[in-house]
Amino acid sequence: MSFIDSHPPSATVQTLEESIVLAISRGQLAEKLRQDVGFAARFYRALAILLSHRLRGTVKQLGENREESTATRPGGISGEAIAQARFERLLDRLNANP
Repeated sequence: MSFIDSHPPSATVQTLEESIVLAISRGQLAEKLRQDVGFAARFYRALAILLSHRLRGTVKQLGENREESTATRPGGISGEAIAQARFERLLDRLNANP
């Protein structure tokens, strides 16, 4: 992801045993992508598939957690009721300051 959006990496990796790491510099990869259209197409397709898979996993996790977030909280107030009350307060504030 950091190669695509130029942000710092979102994760670090630590091995459990001694390992060999192969690295390609950002500049070398960018040059290869610029020069070899076929390679670039395969590279970006693979990246899109990887990120799509990760996004689907995140969405699935959020869906599983949604049941917890909408469950009734202590005192008998649901998460949805709290969200509705906050939204109504926001609308009231907006209407009070035209």
